[in-house]
Amino acid sequence: MQQFWQIEEVPDVPKFSIEELACEAHFLSYQRDESGRFIVRLPFKENSDQLDDCRALALKRFLLLEKRLIRNPDLQSQYVEFLREYEALGHCHEVNEDDDPSNQLAYYMPHHAVPSSTTVKCRVVFDASAKSSLAELSLNDVLQVGPVVQNELHFIVLRFRKFKIAFSGDISKMYHQVIHAKKDQRFLFIFWRPHPSQPLRVLELCTVTYGTASAPFLATRCLVQLVEEDGKAFPIASRIVKEETYMDDILSGADSVVDAK
Repeated sequence: MQQFWQIEEVPDVPKFSIEELACEAHFLSYQRDESGRFIVRLPFKENSDQLDDCRALALKRFLLLEKRLIRNPDLQSQYVEFLREYEALGHCHEVNEDDDPSNQLAYYMPHHAVPSSTTVKCRVVFDASAKSSLAELSLNDVLQVGPVVQNELHFIVLRFRKFKIAFSGDISKMYHQVIHAKKDQRFLFIFWRPHPSQPLRVLELCTVTYGTASAPFLATRCLVQLVEEDGKAFPIASRIVKEETYMDDILSGADSVVDAK
């Protein structure tokens, strides 16, 4: 019986490690713009000065990607549309490599497509783990991952089952609601052009980016901070965001249809 209860027992919330505490302290340097959006810094480790720019590798992999897209017109069309929308929504913008007189270190990320299905469109994935043959570290190698600041999924599911009325939701483009500080955006360069006949461009990603090690922490930590700063005006919603949200998915409910609405 003792072994049975040990297996079934809900685990304690783990304590933060020293690195996680440092990442949490680093997050508190965030700012918010006029619209209320969070502006966050990349949480670099102490070995960030060993980062390689990975430019040559990123260019080589982009040219290979370009050949693959030419052979697959449907995939190419979806890829072009994805990045066109990405730029139109302000998630990235073009930069001129020659405009930086300080010659500061930059990082160029390769990217590729997650194959589409009959129901899901192509999604572009950025590879922040890429490093050239001469490099020792990638961008992800020098970024702190950060602690988990949301409830574990089993806690959310257990609580969800007690409601008579259930509902779910999600936060639209959650990562892209959070902006990277301008001084950190040079670590988020990509090569891009819709077709080989067009000039090669360098795009600088502006918002929290899928594929970077710190992205889940930065996005979810902003949700927690949002509740702390603005939650008093929305007590019910704040409880749901804080206790019943897993990444960008919301799983909650109420005891009546009226309360749920």
